[in-house]
Amino acid sequence: MPAIAADVAAAGAKQPLHQQALGRDPEANDEALYDLLDALKDRFACNSVSGCPAHAALVAYGWGARPLLEATFARAPQQANWRARTIAIIAELADPEGAPLLRHLLDDRDPEVRAHAILGLGRMDAQEQRSRIRELAETSESIWAAPVKLAALYTLANWGEAGRAEEFTAYLGELATKQMAMTALMLGAHLCADPGAPDCRAVLPAMAHHPAFQARRDTLRTMQRELRPQFARALVGLTGDPAQSIRRDAENALMGISGRTDIKGYSAWLQWCDKGGCVK
Repeated sequence: MPAIAADVAAAGAKQPLHQQALGRDPEANDEALYDLLDALKDRFACNSVSGCPAHAALVAYGWGARPLLEATFARAPQQANWRARTIAIIAELADPEGAPLLRHLLDDRDPEVRAHAILGLGRMDAQEQRSRIRELAETSESIWAAPVKLAALYTLANWGEAGRAEEFTAYLGELATKQMAMTALMLGAHLCADPGAPDCRAVLPAMAHHPAFQARRDTLRTMQRELRPQFARALVGLTGDPAQSIRRDAENALMGISGRTDIKGYSAWLQWCDKGGCVK
């Protein structure tokens, strides 16, 4: 340690004092990155109901965030609510240096973690994992494992395997009828919004009727990305939703589809639908 300190001191002595005082260690991490990681672990600042601004900010930070995200994940208690989201961010970054961790996590006990590991390997085009991901596509039909199956089917569909896109949307349709499938449907709605995703238009209306607020909200957001007349009847139903935010967004979407700004409230939209507004 004394020898290292002497080397650092000698290197610094070669710079003007003013430059030494204002200089930055090029190897140092931005303090903002640590703040984002703290926000990621804060259940009030990052959750499935109110959202997680830190998620998008960490993805925007780029590959430089991956090592600290991996360290954060390594220290996470098994039941930490931010454990799966940390892997979701690493998966979205798609840094090839993160592939070893994602391969290891294909056997993690948490199905959400396994699902995001699959998606991350898919984004990295890790074709050497194709046989393993095929196995996971045939995983148990339990609701607990549904995110894993969805992620595997989605990845195989993106890799061009025949019939996988149809399997993906058909499985979403099955999950839409399952009361405990909220987590899988939230993931499915997110995947349906991705560029190049399987065509989910036929199944989104069924997903929009799920009992879980988060599943309805995320499905509505996906429908809003590309409004279609075939969504109208499901949107009319959502104008009567218990959640005010869903009612508002569904009504705005119907205005976009119908061109009508004079209709307000569930009863009025239902009357419009019954008079043929939903049929185009």
